[in-house]
Amino acid sequence: MLHIACPRLTRLASSIRMDHMKKMLAFNNSASTALQRKVQVLLWALPMLCMFASFVPMLKVAYWLDSPAGAAYNPATNGSSVLFLWVLVAIAVMIAAMLVGHAIGWLLNMAIAALVLRWPWSRVRAVFLESQLPAEWYRAGLSSQSDADAVASQNWAVERQQGFARFVLKRGLLAWGVPMFILMVIGPTFLKGEPVTSKSLLTSMAIWTFAGCAFGVSMWLVHQAHERDRAKRPAREKENG
Repeated sequence: MLHIACPRLTRLASSIRMDHMKKMLAFNNSASTALQRKVQVLLWALPMLCMFASFVPMLKVAYWLDSPAGAAYNPATNGSSVLFLWVLVAIAVMIAAMLVGHAIGWLLNMAIAALVLRWPWSRVRAVFLESQLPAEWYRAGLSSQSDADAVASQNWAVERQQGFARFVLKRGLLAWGVPMFILMVIGPTFLKGEPVTSKSLLTSMAIWTFAGCAFGVSMWLVHQAHERDRAKRPAREKENG
C-alpha cells in the first residue's frame, strides 16, 4: 500500500509551486498587514491561539522533568553540554510546533468560512489560497494587492534604513526573546515557587538571547524575501495574465 501511496504523495508535493504558496493569505505579508485592524484580529486570532497552544506540551514536559519521576532524565543533571544540546533541540521542536499550530489555525479559518459562514469553495479558495480579498477588507485608501505591496515596500524601506542590528534587537530580542524568556523560564519558576540561582538565570538569559537574535535574523531574511517577491510580482502577473 505504501509503495502505491508514496509516489502519489511525491507527485502531489512536487506539484505545489513555491509561488503558489506565496499567494496564500497565511504567507502574504503585504496583504495581511494592509487590512483593517478588525479584519486582522479576526483572521489571526485562531492561528495565534494555536501557535501559543503548542507551548502547552513543552511546559508539561518541563514540569515532568523537574518532578521526581522525571529527575533521572533531566538534562540539567547531566552536564552543561548535554543541557545546551537539549535546549537547542527543545527550541527547534518548539518552533516546529508553532508552525504546525499556525497552519492548523488557518485551516480552522477556512473551515469556519466554509461551514459556518457558508462561503462557496470558490470563495474560500480565492480568499485564503490566492489572496483575492474583498476591497472592503483593506484599510482606507487601499483596495488591491498592488496597493498593499506599495505600502509594505515603503514600510520595509523605513525599517531597513534603521539598520540590521536595530531590527534584530527590536523584532528578535525584545519582541520574541524576552517574552519567551518570561513565559518559559520566569513564569514557571515563580509558579513552582523554586529559588532562582544566578547560574541558572544567566544560562537561561544567554540561551534566549541567542534564540531571540536568531529569530530576528530569520525575520530580516523573510522580509527581504518578501520584498524581492513584491518586486517580481508585476512581471509574473503580466506573464500569467
